Amino acid sequence: MSGRSAAAAPRAPLQRSALGATCFAVAGTLLLALPLALVGAAVTAQGALGEVDAKFVTQALVALDRGQLERLGFAFPPLPLVLLALYPTPLASSLWGAFWVGALAFLLIKDALERERRFLILGVAALFLSPVALNLAGGNYGERMALFLLFWAWLRYVRWSAAGLSVYGFEAGLILGVAVFVTPLAVPLALTFGAALPAFRPMSLGAYLTGWLILVFPALAGLMTWAYMGWLFTGELTWLYAPPGARAEPLWLVLLFSPLYVAAGFRLLLNPSVRLLVYLFPLGLLFASRLFGVYSLAFEVMLLSIFALGALSRQATRPDRALLLAGAAAQLVVAYLAFPWPAAPPEGALEQAVGRTLATADARAVLSDDATAYRAIAWAGTARPFLLPVDASFHLALAAPAAHVRYAFVCPGDSALYRRYGERPPEGFALEWTYNGCRFYRAFGAPPLQHP
Repeated sequence: MSGRSAAAAPRAPLQRSALGATCFAVAGTLLLALPLALVGAAVTAQGALGEVDAKFVTQALVALDRGQLERLGFAFPPLPLVLLALYPTPLASSLWGAFWVGALAFLLIKDALERERRFLILGVAALFLSPVALNLAGGNYGERMALFLLFWAWLRYVRWSAAGLSVYGFEAGLILGVAVFVTPLAVPLALTFGAALPAFRPMSLGAYLTGWLILVFPALAGLMTWAYMGWLFTGELTWLYAPPGARAEPLWLVLLFSPLYVAAGFRLLLNPSVRLLVYLFPLGLLFASRLFGVYSLAFEVMLLSIFALGALSRQATRPDRALLLAGAAAQLVVAYLAFPWPAAPPEGALEQAVGRTLATADARAVLSDDATAYRAIAWAGTARPFLLPVDASFHLALAAPAAHVRYAFVCPGDSALYRRYGERPPEGFALEWTYNGCRFYRAFGAPPLQHP
């Protein structure tokens, strides 16, 4: 046997093993995602669509219809937008969200089995069969993707701190480098990881700086490169998450819905160690989230809960296990008693009808603004009928609508279109109908739009 053949022979079983593990992980993820996918599809069919998901869908529709794919890369978060551009519909955003929650559940179960903590699977089941997880079936699929990536990075970091193998540090840094294109919380988590390194073992200044760079550089470099390229090519950056300063749920309410996290934290507090420092990382993320935008209550409760499930060590005693399972049971009870179930809003069916009606208009026949009318555009399933600020003739149509469009759909918000025509119709137009503060104007002589 030649040297080349001998070198290739050992790699073949490893390649088959890696392929088999990947296929098993994908199959397990899809199986665990199925219940959430069914719930998400059901509520989406009834008109449920989260604010951020509606912005995602609209941004992808406009980028694809106008051939401006750079809009996907220079709106934040870019990675969920790029994935959604494969099939930009409200249903697709729900299915993507279910997939990432399934991946998170698979990661939790895999971690529990690897640490020989099989009883934690009961905690995983209690968490993912509660209304908290089911609420993740709609709203913001970027949040669900962020949960998976942040927890995955945390697991790699914990292994690095325990085993000291550099490969785990590189993996944690690379995962955070990807996560920064999904959530800004990757940056404070990376900085926290880097700052906490000396707490785990004595190290020289050079070793500390090396570890800090391994963890922090990918996230910071990715974010700064993205921001610079966006400013260079577009002159502006679009922030699709809720803006900083928007109303967030109080932290006491998040902790009230997270007895699992409180119980595990209480156990660590009885025997303080470095693990307690790591355990407080997600609580710090909740404080940081108020600076970067507003996340849903379901996201924050799930963030604390998954870190609680991943915090129990191999040396956990029977009282430790009992306390954790009691916390999981309490969380399940609290969730079923007080947490809202996923449901379509009362106006969901009407909102769908509005979008589908607008979709019947001719190309560029409806003057509108995707910054305020994004929900209607998302339900329309196409940006083709709309004349938007991204179009060269938008400002001409804004000044003289009758010469350029046959309809106008004006929604409340900080836009030039609403300031000009939010209270009165354009010259040559009449008010046709209103919906949720939005006003639809039809030009004299233009045929009325019919619901398909």
